[in-house]
Amino acid sequence: MPWCPKCKTEYEDHMVQCVDCHIDLVPDLVNHTYMKDLIAVKPDDSEELLRYLAYSGIQKVETVQAEDNLIIKVGEKEYESAMTYVKVYIREHMEETNEDDFYFDEYEAETVDVKGTVSEMKSTVYTFGTVGIVAIVLGIFNFLEIITIGGFNKMMISSVLIIMGGLFTYIAFHTRKGIDVAKAEGETKEQLHHNMVANYFDSKSEQNLFGLSGIKEEDFDDPAMYFAIIDRIKVQVKTQNPEAPLVLINGACETIYDRINENRDGK
Repeated sequence: MPWCPKCKTEYEDHMVQCVDCHIDLVPDLVNHTYMKDLIAVKPDDSEELLRYLAYSGIQKVETVQAEDNLIIKVGEKEYESAMTYVKVYIREHMEETNEDDFYFDEYEAETVDVKGTVSEMKSTVYTFGTVGIVAIVLGIFNFLEIITIGGFNKMMISSVLIIMGGLFTYIAFHTRKGIDVAKAEGETKEQLHHNMVANYFDSKSEQNLFGLSGIKEEDFDDPAMYFAIIDRIKVQVKTQNPEAPLVLINGACETIYDRINENRDGK
């Protein structure tokens, strides 16, 4: 009886196409490899990427022309490894060409530093407040001719100093009002970050990263290993914290990754 190579559904003999996946059925699943779409690239960029995939040990690779792009497909069993190598390739290409188009938003992480943020804001308040007050005082003194700033029209320079001082003072005042809000938001994010990291290790997820059902170090080189580990960590963290913003999840994953490396290096 025929099978759908994608969803693995078995059909009656008279069926020729999967009603859900809309692809042709195959006689059996043992001797058939379902090819999954890996990435769409420009034809000029495909040759180097295909060589990299072959070098990395990806065996089942096909290409399909789709309008202006070339869709690279790989065998279903090799998809996860192939995607890891694609991420390495894109990151290295980005570093070589300085092309921002290749930046992965899915790996953008937010670093939570409440003390640093509050300290910077207080510094802004002090600096802008001091400059603003001094400028206003100078403007008034110049207008009253208590001091004279030579070479300029008295009214013009006084007006400029007072306006500039008022602007700087406003920035200082506005920043001061935002310190408490920024501190509260930062502490909330910091606590969420701590909880995500702690929950990951409390659930003993680290033990599942490596071993029989996990990542095998011999399957990846060092750059690919980073993405392989991060992606596995992210699946668990997102499952445990489905409502958390992605940038905070990524930040927690980076912390977990660093801690796992420290633990493994110490063994």
